[in-house]
Amino acid sequence: MDEKIGARKLPREVLEEKRRQAHRLRKHRITQAKIREIVGIHADTVGRWLRLSLHELKVNRGGRDPGIRMPIRTVGEYLKRWEFTPQKPVKRAYEQNPKAAQHWLD
Repeated sequence: MDEKIGARKLPREVLEEKRRQAHRLRKHRITQAKIREIVGIHADTVGRWLRLSLHELKVNRGGRDPGIRMPIRTVGEYLKRWEFTPQKPVKRAYEQNPKAAQHWLD
């Protein structure tokens, strides 16, 4: 048996095209084993793809929801625990050249 491609390592666009290709081949009554050979993906993965509807072929690689919700007071408590203190913003630019600024003002 030849080496199959790991589907997780493929870019999103390539993976979606392979999913669409598998569905097109299945519509032409090609067997799942032959589809696996043509597409070059593991048989279990091809089987999962063929169970998807045409509207579910988009790849979602988002993983867990990154948005952690917590009250602002909790954020303040964490910052205090990690010894972060509120800082006043610097009132001037870091690259400011006082002589050049004064020359421009004059």
